Amino acid sequence: MLFMIILSIFIAGLAACQDEKGLFIEHPSVEFGSKQDPYDRNLHFQLWINDHGMDPQEEYNIRFFVEDSYIRELIGADVVEVPDTYETLTLPNEGSQGLFTGTSVELKKKFDPEKLRKAVEKKNAVTVEVYSGDEVFDRQIVTTFLENITPAAEFSSKAKIDTIELTDSDEITVIKKALSEMTHDVYKVTVYYVKPDYQLNLGGESYYLWANGDGKIMNVKDPYILYSLPTQSLNEVLQVIDNINE
Repeated sequence: MLFMIILSIFIAGLAACQDEKGLFIEHPSVEFGSKQDPYDRNLHFQLWINDHGMDPQEEYNIRFFVEDSYIRELIGADVVEVPDTYETLTLPNEGSQGLFTGTSVELKKKFDPEKLRKAVEKKNAVTVEVYSGDEVFDRQIVTTFLENITPAAEFSSKAKIDTIELTDSDEITVIKKALSEMTHDVYKVTVYYVKPDYQLNLGGESYYLWANGDGKIMNVKDPYILYSLPTQSLNEVLQVIDNINE
């Protein structure tokens, strides 16, 4: 009982210190990709800061502590620093101020979105701090994960797909030429729910190919964009596949 009373006093004191400083973290999140940029593949650490009357021209920084081992493995770091230093300003409305900021980290390996979501949403996986030197103004646990872009194809991971190994230089040239001619309509959202007909492996890169319809193709390492091959390019690729299968 005595311990709970002491803990309550400590928490109240910490809250009072934060109220005195007036710096509050709001809506911290970890987000994959960007709704504005379909080619964005970074992990974004973001938050809002509301300043209610801090001393003017007081500098502070922001950092995210990554406690979860899976997230650490994905980004190759256990601390993510927002590179900018911020300075409070005196504003109208009793000095209130809103600031949206954060930083982006490149993923080191392919990831499972659902596993990442569960990692972020579990308690104490990621913590954000607003600080200056050794003084921490505010701290909050991040429990929100947003997947701003979703896979363009969804099919069973157990699906049997014909794998084509391309080793002949002439065959690889044909495939690379076709890849250089593929197009992507960023304004058209198409999700394929059928398995690809082929997986083409060439020079360390792999592509899924849907031979029927309008010839869709996708980089295995980037399942968020579906491309289309021109009819002639598709026919040339299928001819290479037929020759290999003979």
